[in-house]
Amino acid sequence: MMYRYFPGNYGCGFGGDMVSGVIHAIFWLFVIILIIKLLRRRKHGGWQKMWRDGGAMGVLRERYAKGEINKEEFEERKKTLESQ
Repeated sequence: MMYRYFPGNYGCGFGGDMVSGVIHAIFWLFVIILIIKLLRRRKHGGWQKMWRDGGAMGVLRERYAKGEINKEEFEERKKTLESQ
């Protein structure tokens, strides 16, 4: 059987289009999953919530909520963190 060249085949032969089709499908699936994850993150408060609740300020709030530090100490440390 002779090999025929069809435009768009790029000389891949039998199955070349199928392999590239699978690769394209995997790529677009990855893009769609990434978009869904970003939209969900945005819906649940986004990056600002993650930043606000994490880090040193989050630890400070947690310690105040547990009663490890009093209100005056909390306010003093909060001012220090906000000035940085």
